[in-house]
Amino acid sequence: MDSIGGVVGQLMNQPTNFYQNQRVVVTGASGLLGYHLVTALLEAGALVRAVIHRRSLPSYLSSHANLEIVSADLTQEADCDRVMAGMDLVCLCASVTVGAAQAVKNPMLAVTSNLVMAARSLQAACLAKAKRVLLVSSTTVYPAYSRPVQEEEGFLEQPHPAYQGVGNMKRYVETLAKFYHDQYGLNVAIVRPVPFFGRYDNFDFETCHVIPALIRKAVEKQNPFEVWGTGKDVRDFLHVTDVARGCLLALERYAECDAVNLGSGQAVSIAQLAETITRLANHPVALQFAADKPSTIPLRLVDTRKAEAKLGFRATLSLEAGLADTIQWFREDQYG
Repeated sequence: MDSIGGVVGQLMNQPTNFYQNQRVVVTGASGLLGYHLVTALLEAGALVRAVIHRRSLPSYLSSHANLEIVSADLTQEADCDRVMAGMDLVCLCASVTVGAAQAVKNPMLAVTSNLVMAARSLQAACLAKAKRVLLVSSTTVYPAYSRPVQEEEGFLEQPHPAYQGVGNMKRYVETLAKFYHDQYGLNVAIVRPVPFFGRYDNFDFETCHVIPALIRKAVEKQNPFEVWGTGKDVRDFLHVTDVARGCLLALERYAECDAVNLGSGQAVSIAQLAETITRLANHPVALQFAADKPSTIPLRLVDTRKAEAKLGFRATLSLEAGLADTIQWFREDQYG
């Protein structure tokens, strides 16, 4: 089983048993973040109900004594009610994700299903009288500012045109969470993580994000090595183990229905990212930038001061260390 470094025991360098024997449901449990949350919660002594849909969990995890695996379609009200019943804590990680190409060509793909799943899940968690809910939102809610964005700017102006659909959908889901918080007393922790990556990511070229796409190309020794866009776009990336740790900190310490950014605070261009990945994968090749291929916002950075103040959260794994680990895992998983 993967470890995220004894996540709970490392919170603020203080021991905690917050998750011990808590009944926790994780939706989207077979996704990148969901899988790592399930793993961390089991390590912390929680009794976990993992909700999956089309993708299964790794076989070694499925036999854990404290894990219950439930298959459900969270667009259906009855399924949402069934998976939330009897749970103390709820982690909402289920989502339909798309890559840059699909986000540009067909923006509605990530809108309707995610909105329905989130709305039905929040309602079911409230009716089941869950003690706390983790809502994983997104930095797509922010306008296209050329500086690190702060949480209170999440509802100012319109999101970047590439994120108009998904960004406004995420804004509405956060607004729904506030409705349940204000009207029904539901305690909700809201996080807005930057793009994240790591073991068990999606490496399908049709649907994956930039890091797994570049890793797969590098491991497969593709030459020419095409990088979509100009290479000048700037991002902040987090390793998924840091995101999972930040989520659990938020659920334990700040379920105040007040969004918190999760980021490393480190800016990297896509060109720098591609150079690092090809070097770590031992694939010395000239990068060929495809400016005509889909890309999204030119710059997206987040202010991380609130996460440090409210959660005691700082990224612990460097981008290079996280990339090296992911490359090694992908190589071993695909080619033994």
